[in-house]
Amino acid sequence: MVAWEQFKTTHDRGSVAEQLGSNRAEQIRKNKHYIKSIAEILLLCSKQEISFRGHDETESSLNKGNFLEILNLLSKHDPAVNERLSHGPRNAKYTSHMIQNNIIAVMATLVRKNICISIQKAGFYSLMVDETKDLSKQEQISFVVRYVDGDTKPAAIKERFLTFYPAASLDAESLTQYIVNTLSNYNLDPQLMVSQGYDGAAVMSGHCSGVQQRVRQVAPHAIYVHCYAHILNLVLVDCVKNNSFASEFFSLLQSLYVLLSTSKAHVVFIDKQKELYPNKPTKELKRLSDTRWACCSLTLDVIAGTYDCIIATLDNIGEDRDKAKAIEAAGLLHPVHSFKFLACLIIFQRLMNITKSLSDQLQSRTVDSVHAAGLVSSTTHTLKDFRSDSVWDHTYKYICDVASLNGIEEDTVNSRQRK
Repeated sequence: MVAWEQFKTTHDRGSVAEQLGSNRAEQIRKNKHYIKSIAEILLLCSKQEISFRGHDETESSLNKGNFLEILNLLSKHDPAVNERLSHGPRNAKYTSHMIQNNIIAVMATLVRKNICISIQKAGFYSLMVDETKDLSKQEQISFVVRYVDGDTKPAAIKERFLTFYPAASLDAESLTQYIVNTLSNYNLDPQLMVSQGYDGAAVMSGHCSGVQQRVRQVAPHAIYVHCYAHILNLVLVDCVKNNSFASEFFSLLQSLYVLLSTSKAHVVFIDKQKELYPNKPTKELKRLSDTRWACCSLTLDVIAGTYDCIIATLDNIGEDRDKAKAIEAAGLLHPVHSFKFLACLIIFQRLMNITKSLSDQLQSRTVDSVHAAGLVSSTTHTLKDFRSDSVWDHTYKYICDVASLNGIEEDTVNSRQRK
């Protein structure tokens, strides 16, 4: 009877080969489920643009980083994941940073593959290239493709980042070779490239031996387009540098940023804001950048919104025991607390808000050439209207009112002395 019962039990479960096969299939299913869970967590962290690893990922750590913390939370609700983490082999948990990078690289390859398939379906595409440095000061070239995606209803313009390419040399011949190699690696036909967009550097835009001219030897239909947003930035920089009042004003802003960004002055500046505006969030000055001149409107907005706090901060530092800082603050207080500075601040704040709006729209992923030309034209008309007597009278009255509130006397223009 014992033998008979054993026979029935083994017969119901199948033969030994069948049992081994079913156990193997079950193990494969669990492995796939576990790897899929890890991949989904990595995808979530990537989409949310949050860091993966923590400073301390040991068992005793209270915060092991976003990836491990999310994985531990999932294990509490998923027995299969919990079993693998608790009782699985230590060399097959797949939680190391190398495994994370490998899985991310696989997902990136799949995304690039879909992008390239969409480009090939579109038939034509544009290429945008720019150089940038990473944190290790390694020069890299970023590649972005732009095409019409016919799979969406209606068809839509898509702008997709393709890859980074490390650049050992930055001469025209080497940069051209990097571009050709990248197109070849992703099976993108240069003959289907209809435009190429770079910045205005001579090595890129040169019509004799620049990158754009060399690329046209392999992509004859690829016309060169200088980045409109970059052109706008260059125009603003040149206009400011060629006007003495504007150049002096923005140099003063930079000096003001340097002073108020020091530790002690920054604390005083924040305290003055809390004192004068207790119900408003504190603001910080932004650094001016020659490469992002259109964005200096953020700095102007902060200074205009905290002008009385800045005056109070400079006045407070001017009485400090640190004579070096006191002299620097006193030297800035007089030109900042003047009608000339206030007039420049209000005028440039309005001008830069107009140009920043144009800059933001020119960098939109959905803008096209016709739309861009219309934006430039409308901005030009707006700036011309700004020069009219009616707008200027209204602006000047506003400047006088703000000056009066801050105890600043209006500057009077003396008539030229008769000789």
